[in-house]
Amino acid sequence: LLTDLIERLEGSCQLIQSNTDGLIVKLNGNEDEVRAICKEWEERTGMGLGYDRITKICQKDVNNYIAVFEDGGIESKGAYVKKLNNLDYDLAIVNEAVRDYLLKKTPVENTIYSCKDFRKFQKVVKLSNKYKWVEHEEKGRTKRYDNKCYRVFASKDEGDGRILKCDGVRNPAKFGNTPDRCFIVNDDIRGQTTDRFPKLDREWYVDLAIKRLRDFGVDV
Repeated sequence: LLTDLIERLEGSCQLIQSNTDGLIVKLNGNEDEVRAICKEWEERTGMGLGYDRITKICQKDVNNYIAVFEDGGIESKGAYVKKLNNLDYDLAIVNEAVRDYLLKKTPVENTIYSCKDFRKFQKVVKLSNKYKWVEHEEKGRTKRYDNKCYRVFASKDEGDGRILKCDGVRNPAKFGNTPDRCFIVNDDIRGQTTDRFPKLDREWYVDLAIKRLRDFGVDV
């Protein structure tokens, strides 16, 4: 039914996004015409439509976007821009930097270098049942860990290396989306500031934020 609506709207507006439960279109100053088409569709299909006004949208795809509504509300979807919670708190500073740039054009360096909340820099990795232990490269050696979950941070210390997952059979594999130089802090870090961890490599997070913005088609 939505495909039918898209076909009838063709030529009257620009389709920005279509999903299973709605459309986002850009009007060409002809709102009455678009609403008339939608009303005919409602009467013919028995379906009802609701309307929201969006003043700005930045999207990578239909599952990764941030939209600003006329009333100031913000809706964000997808790993790159979604708001995080205590159960899903991974690379929060990168999400914040991407959001701040898309919404306010704040340079990612400003957001990342001004942040003092150490927890926002954590990359959480979990050992699946396919693997038996974790190894961390430190000063040319590997240190073994048997925990299931790790808080990983990018490091400027050249003695720090990769965090690896091991199954005891094949060569150890690097955890995805982790720095080549990292350190592990598995203590309770709530309330901790970055001042206590001078080897934190903020530039790694800057580079990741820029990469994600480029995935949105932003030239930075």
